Amino acid sequence: MLSRNMTNNLHLLIEQHLKMWGKQNLTAMDGTLGNGYDLEFLHSQEQVSTLYGFDIQQQALDNSREKIVSSTKEVHLILDSHHHLEQYIEGEIDLAVFNLGYLPGADKGVVTHTETTLEALQKVMDKLSDGGLLAVMTYPGHEEGRNEHEHIETFLQSYHVREFSILHLNVMNVKKPCPNCFLILRKK
Repeated sequence: MLSRNMTNNLHLLIEQHLKMWGKQNLTAMDGTLGNGYDLEFLHSQEQVSTLYGFDIQQQALDNSREKIVSSTKEVHLILDSHHHLEQYIEGEIDLAVFNLGYLPGADKGVVTHTETTLEALQKVMDKLSDGGLLAVMTYPGHEEGRNEHEHIETFLQSYHVREFSILHLNVMNVKKPCPNCFLILRKK
């Protein structure tokens, strides 16, 4: 069931997509490890066999590693920016999640940046398999987050519907800016 918690909504929609898609041995990517919750979620999906996680902060890698201690899957936790993904991922990406902003509980001055985020999203979309899904969570409640959100929205609107189906989810009846979720489905 959908709720006001956008991360829960995101995970629910991804689960439904994976069930309907039916593809196995997926390559998944967490573009912003943070505290490891999206990585843990992706790791829990039985269809995922290979998982890549990126972050520029060692604390994020450490937090994430704790969430998947007993993994039987191929997991690569990478201390690098998501916009360098092509240096680590050779083939197609079936599923990717970007939960933008800053690492909760850490320095709020270390945030994702519009330019590198857009570069990473472009690279993921170029590598996205037929039926593959990219999920992007934006946080327009702070200045860089608002800028990032607006640029991502404009960037995604430039794609033709024959190539991608792009959904935008947000909670509209709240006073302060809330997280927004973009779901991008590849149609080849």
